[in-house]
Amino acid sequence: MYSKVLHWINKLDEWSGILLMLVASIATIWLSFEEKLKWYIHPRYELFSLALATTGVLLALATIITLPKHNHKTSPKRYRSYGTAVIVIISIGMLLVIQPAALTSLTVSQRVMNSGAKATGDARESAILKERGSYTNFTIKDWSLLLSQSSDPKQYQNKPAKVSGFITASNDENVFFVSRFVVTCCALDARPIGVPVYSPGWRKTFAPDQWVETSGVFIANPNTNTTDRTVLSPDYVRPIDKEKNQYVY
Repeated sequence: MYSKVLHWINKLDEWSGILLMLVASIATIWLSFEEKLKWYIHPRYELFSLALATTGVLLALATIITLPKHNHKTSPKRYRSYGTAVIVIISIGMLLVIQPAALTSLTVSQRVMNSGAKATGDARESAILKERGSYTNFTIKDWSLLLSQSSDPKQYQNKPAKVSGFITASNDENVFFVSRFVVTCCALDARPIGVPVYSPGWRKTFAPDQWVETSGVFIANPNTNTTDRTVLSPDYVRPIDKEKNQYVY
């Protein structure tokens, strides 16, 4: 019995690279067909990733078919075989068993809200947005850029806004952020953006990560001891289902 187990462990060590490539490629193709690959990469790279994954599957299958069944390769050391088996099993479990999920407020807490708004490209974008003058069509990305670059609460006072996203708590107990992630390349470079909403006692009705839609006008934050000088005073805040495209680009 032990010899059979050891035989299969050695086989797993021998085929580990091919198995990992095959499983990773199949997982990528499955995520693409489930329309969840965009949770990990920018949509412009999805077709390229799908092509690479398809090539990976074909190469792995071709290798399995063409390689000789009887390989007289010297057996690896036992401890290395065990280690490889553990790595392969854990990797397959992570790729196929763990449910895919978009980034949440936990990731926001590990990064800085609206931190990328002062980048040169964004600054040019916000300048163009201010020239348009049509605030009703602004997105959550537009508002996060404008608010983060404005130190005057009166600049956007009484301007209307309608945004949707998931709730992220702020340092002010009366304010939460309606948040999204901006993705440039992949989830690793995703940066959180958000619009602060003034809603005293919001925790009694809502919870972090809950998706909501809100509409209202901007006012000066009643709490002057905060960096969020301008906040949205909502006419309503209502729960919504998670949107299919949870990121902005």
